[in-house]
Amino acid sequence: MQRDPSAETVKQIVQIVLRLKQANLAEDEQIAALQQIVILTISTLDQPMVARDSGAIEIASFLIGQTQNMRLKQLCGAVITLIGQAGAEEDEIDWACVCSPLVTMLFSTNESFSNTGKIALINILGRNDNAEIGLLQINFMDRSAQILHEYMANSSSQTTITRSPIIVMNILEIIDKILTVATQRIPNSQKLNQVLEKMKSGGSREIQRKSRILLSLFEEQSEQSEEMNENVDVRQLEIKLKESEQKRIEAEQGRKEAEQINKEIEIGKREAEVGRREADERTRIAEEQKRIIEEQKRVVELQLQDEQRRRIELEQKLQEEQRKRTQAEQAQRNAEQGKINAVQQKNEEERKRIDAEQGKRNADERTRIAEQGKSQEERKRTQAEQSQRNAEQYQRNAEQSQRNAEQGKREAEQKTRTLEERIRVAEEEKKQKDEKIYKIESEAFDILKSINNEQDYPPSSYQDWVQLKKQLEVQENGTQQQIEQIRQQKINTVQKIITLLIGQSDDDLRREAVEVGIIDAIIKILNNWPLDKIGISLLWGFFNFTYPCCIEVKSLITAKNPYPAFVRLFDHPDTLIIERAVLLFFNAAVAAASQVPNQTTHSHFQIITNCNGINKLYALFKRNINPYIQKYIAFSFAMLYQAREIPDATARREIIAYIKPLSRDSDKWTSFSASWILDYIAQNAVNRAEILKDGFVIPKWQK
Repeated sequence: MQRDPSAETVKQIVQIVLRLKQANLAEDEQIAALQQIVILTISTLDQPMVARDSGAIEIASFLIGQTQNMRLKQLCGAVITLIGQAGAEEDEIDWACVCSPLVTMLFSTNESFSNTGKIALINILGRNDNAEIGLLQINFMDRSAQILHEYMANSSSQTTITRSPIIVMNILEIIDKILTVATQRIPNSQKLNQVLEKMKSGGSREIQRKSRILLSLFEEQSEQSEEMNENVDVRQLEIKLKESEQKRIEAEQGRKEAEQINKEIEIGKREAEVGRREADERTRIAEEQKRIIEEQKRVVELQLQDEQRRRIELEQKLQEEQRKRTQAEQAQRNAEQGKINAVQQKNEEERKRIDAEQGKRNADERTRIAEQGKSQEERKRTQAEQSQRNAEQYQRNAEQSQRNAEQGKREAEQKTRTLEERIRVAEEEKKQKDEKIYKIESEAFDILKSINNEQDYPPSSYQDWVQLKKQLEVQENGTQQQIEQIRQQKINTVQKIITLLIGQSDDDLRREAVEVGIIDAIIKILNNWPLDKIGISLLWGFFNFTYPCCIEVKSLITAKNPYPAFVRLFDHPDTLIIERAVLLFFNAAVAAASQVPNQTTHSHFQIITNCNGINKLYALFKRNINPYIQKYIAFSFAMLYQAREIPDATARREIIAYIKPLSRDSDKWTSFSASWILDYIAQNAVNRAEILKDGFVIPKWQK
């Protein structure tokens, strides 16, 4: 028994619909299933119940409301439109409505979508005589001409091609099908003729061949229009002769193409070998980039270790303050005990005074009773008075001891309060340090996590840089919470930029980003945000533009005048931010100094002077934050006086005295930099005299 084709079709559609209803079905599988439904629906346009009863409209309506994928939405719309038109009378079908979603799929940049659109349109044109009318109503010929023109323009300018040759061939095949099945003359499209003329000598061999065939068909159609009144049999004979000639030409072209293919195979082999060598080179570059990333990770880990060391020192300081506090409390307890002893001594003296008064009364009594023993009694009275004076002296001494004890207690209490205040301040500093370390560790962790997750992130296009710049320039309006959210989003954008640049030695990538205005946006943030809101990510983002890169890119960056932003950060409460700002200042100053002869003054001297940079550098040098950054501060200060006298005698003496020993440092970079800078500032006689004191000789160096 022969199977009903329509029943087989509806069975296939139902199976596909059931698969689409499965939970967690991947979008790629949903797209493939909907493409199959589109093809099957085309074959049932004259049998409406076949497609409508399959449940395809319901599942397409569900998916179009659930998905955010534009391709999936297009396919769902195409299914709903096609099934909605199914079953209408031939003269009632809205062919423009039917063909429109299929043409959109045909023009898609996705080859799979384009192939589905092509197959569906070919089926419609083959099964329905009036289908070409719908295509003409939606201006298919001119739209195709525009797409083909864009393809040729992209090919000739060697820019990114948005549509592949396969998609172009799909469009040409539909045009060919329209011309083949058309029951009436197709209006001639001048735009299409012009682009086909270009394509017959450009693009792939298949595109060239198809373009020539279509031009030939258009020419035939034009000739048919001019010779409408001639004999039909003669016209058909001429067409057959042309077709025969075309076939002969195509056969000859095929033979030539076969020869060309053989040549291309040989070229392909050679290109494969070149590709293998390029792959090896890319592998080497990737390994080098990985090494750079590992080195920068190591730098971050060292910085975290340094902060950990500082935290340990702070804890030790707190322990010392605690010990002093314990000693003060002990002194206070001793003072309390002294006060108790003084009170006891006072009581004893009081008892003695009372006894003395009693003795005096007894003496007076004895004087009255025995006047004849006057001399003896007088002596006793004198002794009693002396005892009274002694008792009074004891009382005064006791009162003085009590006052001394009270003074000691007050001093001990004051010392205790002082120690408690110092401990409170130290604990507050520790808390701020812990918060700072946590913030640094968090930012470093976010950056390292981004590096690990996105180190294969492809270089951004020009439009990507433009988008990133817009994110950095968002206006900071609204409530304080909203402003903080905007600032955090900007920090996240800078961290994204770090992942794009870190480990990349691509000068063109950095040049493009600088020209777009990324550096301008970061400088604006550094100039305007509150200092306590500027974290390490912003500085590291700027740093990755300056290292590794060529002098030309550094010059583009310094032309943006970042110095005021760097100098402003010298007052930052976090020494880690100050260190990074000094390094950025140093890199910018070196880039400017490296482009002029030794005998020429530094080109950015006046710019830096205008923002008080020189005074800020010297003040920072006097603070002596740590030995590591101290040398960069001294190098930056001295470099600005290239072939120019350092006018402040004290600063001249201190800076030069600090740099001279570094010229013989065991670290090669340090000794080279110190020698180079000494040679630069020695172009001035006053500076040179200070350098050459005590028989010092500037070591030789080479660029």
